[in-house]
Amino acid sequence: MLFRSSLAAGANCALSLNFTPALAGSYSGTVTLQTNASNSPHTLTVSGTGAPAALALLGWQGGVTALSFADTAVGQTTAGQTLTLVNTGNASATLTAVLLSGTQATDFTLSGSCATGVTLAPGASCTVTIGFRPTAAGARTASLQLTTGNATNPPNVSLTGSGVASPSPAPTPA
Repeated sequence: MLFRSSLAAGANCALSLNFTPALAGSYSGTVTLQTNASNSPHTLTVSGTGAPAALALLGWQGGVTALSFADTAVGQTTAGQTLTLVNTGNASATLTAVLLSGTQATDFTLSGSCATGVTLAPGASCTVTIGFRPTAAGARTASLQLTTGNATNPPNVSLTGSGVASPSPAPTPA
């Protein structure tokens, strides 16, 4: 930019600069003042560092993307499997939904400390425990979904298990 101004002999002025980095990292540049003085031009070196934007990053500890359950008799419940959700970012994240989805989602149970409305500070974690209680024989599938309004969401976790029909009781001899 070019500015023109006059300055009386012996007077001074102030120069104000603003720094608004587009990305994180180091920046530098120069400001050159052209005058009619004998030692012109005057060069000032300026520098600054852009800080990373605040961002919450949520992920499942161990990078889990799927859970499988052992064959289970229809109507019986397996022991739950627990997942830990960790915020590895530099900002807090608030959970907006923790749910099971899919046509067979009712064959799986959900509990734990991760719930809608829970806020995870940087470095904080919560848990989700998934159980399996098949309502019919055969392969059963669903998906664990967790969302936030202000973070990178963790991947959905696919859930699989098989319901096994209970054997019919043996006939009683007559």
